[in-house]
Amino acid sequence: MRLLIVGNRGGTNVGGCFERAAIAARIEVAVLESRQAMQAPGWLRRANWYLLGRRPARLRSFGRMLVETATRFKPDMILATGIAPLDRGTLKALNSQGIPVANYLTDDPWSPAHRAPWFLRALSCYTVVFSTRHSNMADLGHAGCHAVAYLPFGYDPGLHFREDIEQPEDRENDVLFIGAADRNRAAYCLGLLESGIRPALYGDYWGQFEQLRQCWHGYAQPAEVRRLSRQSRLQLCLVRHANRDGHTMRSFEAAALGGCLLMEDTFEHRTIFGPEREAVLYFKSVTELQDSACWLLAHDGERRRLARAAHARITEGANTYADRLRTILQSSSQFAQNGAAPEWICTR
Repeated sequence: MRLLIVGNRGGTNVGGCFERAAIAARIEVAVLESRQAMQAPGWLRRANWYLLGRRPARLRSFGRMLVETATRFKPDMILATGIAPLDRGTLKALNSQGIPVANYLTDDPWSPAHRAPWFLRALSCYTVVFSTRHSNMADLGHAGCHAVAYLPFGYDPGLHFREDIEQPEDRENDVLFIGAADRNRAAYCLGLLESGIRPALYGDYWGQFEQLRQCWHGYAQPAEVRRLSRQSRLQLCLVRHANRDGHTMRSFEAAALGGCLLMEDTFEHRTIFGPEREAVLYFKSVTELQDSACWLLAHDGERRRLARAAHARITEGANTYADRLRTILQSSSQFAQNGAAPEWICTR
């Protein structure tokens, strides 16, 4: 088996997680990093991004490089992650070589932050699209995709593992949130602050919210995230409404790290973690979040029970990126060879 991945390494990037999973499975793997398509002088990047619909500055040359790499490497499959810099012409060239190309779609391409006409035109040329959200599957079908499947995020056991969660003296933060800021997320964090709970915030864009700047501590790499998880009593999981999320990468990662989780109430979160209080507590409003956070901070035993339950549910439930890669390879191969997808894939 030879696999060519189009995605980025570093941090918790899914491309790097899939690469490590492939190596562990003894799959011969090569990676072409998507960030190469953005390498250009600043003025050219900005012009392409803002005037040409979020178009990477080197979209076409990156496509040629991918086709050349595929010709040399002869992969059995190409796996692209997210809004990958593959345009319609590149995908057609790969299709003509008989190489199945799957996309593990980590963002909503119709979101205002990600909408790119060149990418939307290319969607129908993928062999299979695996979406991490139920909310856009119908749109993907209408866009001409031949096969669409829901496949949630996962976690990388080499990055996301529990460290000494049973040591209460290590708990320095009441509530930890890791992720980029937006207005919806800020409203919840402001609600915590108003109730006397100071959230520890890590991620981009929190500086734009004046009242929350005092809670913002920059960006955390995986090793620091493990330390912060050990030192935090609660971990907050918020989706991005503009991205039509039902869950996020942190939904799996925070559980694998051993956190006691306060989860925004969504269909996908309930599917992943089960009913209320089985493994997590859910909230639908700022008031519900405030009440649940205050209650959990006052009940150490329940926090520990929920943390153990969420950890077991995720780590014992085939949710690693190796599991996700296995699903992608098996399902894509079946569809490419037989033209017929498994029952759980919706075909156009």
